[in-house]
Amino acid sequence: MKLKGKKLFRIDMRSTLISFALVPMLVTTLILSIVLVNTSSSELKSSTSNSLVSLIKETGAGFDYSTTQNERMLQAFASAPVVREVLEKPGDAALTAKAQAYTESQTAPRWRSGTRRATARSSQFTAMCPTATRSPCGTWSPGSTL
Repeated sequence: MKLKGKKLFRIDMRSTLISFALVPMLVTTLILSIVLVNTSSSELKSSTSNSLVSLIKETGAGFDYSTTQNERMLQAFASAPVVREVLEKPGDAALTAKAQAYTESQTAPRWRSGTRRATARSSQFTAMCPTATRSPCGTWSPGSTL
């Protein structure tokens, strides 16, 4: 009877290979893949979040800079002596013409004359408003609204 008992508990080579080599390798591979997916997912989420925060901060800084520059330009334009004189004496035609010339010189495109871009831009303005000399809106006068 002892021989029959030994044969019942005998494991062949194939079963040994499967139980001691392949099963631990598959379990280890599965655990490593789960850990790597979770780690890379959290890193990707963190990186994306940091990139979006950086983008929002830089966009805000750009808007702040643009607003500050525009405020300075508007303050400089509004505090010009010519503009102040016209606002104080709105009926004076000579001051109005002087203020109009100042306004056009301040708002004119800063391109070199003679370039294709400058002539193309001025022809576009002429096509939009044939009576305008430099701006597509015509001329400004005190009391007029935009």
